[in-house]
Amino acid sequence: MIGPAETSRGEPFARIIVNPRRTIGDNCNLTSGVTLGGARRGENRGTPTVGDGVFFGQGAKVIGSVKIGSNVAVGTNCVVTHDVPDNAVGGGVPARIISYEGAQGYVINTDYEPAAQPQPQPHLAP
Repeated sequence: MIGPAETSRGEPFARIIVNPRRTIGDNCNLTSGVTLGGARRGENRGTPTVGDGVFFGQGAKVIGSVKIGSNVAVGTNCVVTHDVPDNAVGGGVPARIISYEGAQGYVINTDYEPAAQPQPQPHLAP
């Protein structure tokens, strides 16, 4: 999961590829094989912008200056090349809106207090 507008170096990690120039909102879940990639030319030149609470199914691809709204579910192996509005569910190649049921039930929310970290115990001499 990636937090608000956090950046990465664009390196693949667990087969997830994220362009370092993209923007990603809170509580977005990227599963294995997801690519958020840039386009260097054409009408979609640029990188994706992703809203809050978005779920990306395995193998989903978002290419170019596409805007993904908040509470969106992007289906498995879906290829997104056009904007997706809030609360939509996208599927297919190329992606199309298949419902407006959003990502409820798919996104793992992290808007809770972090777990307390264990404190180091003092070393006792024998």
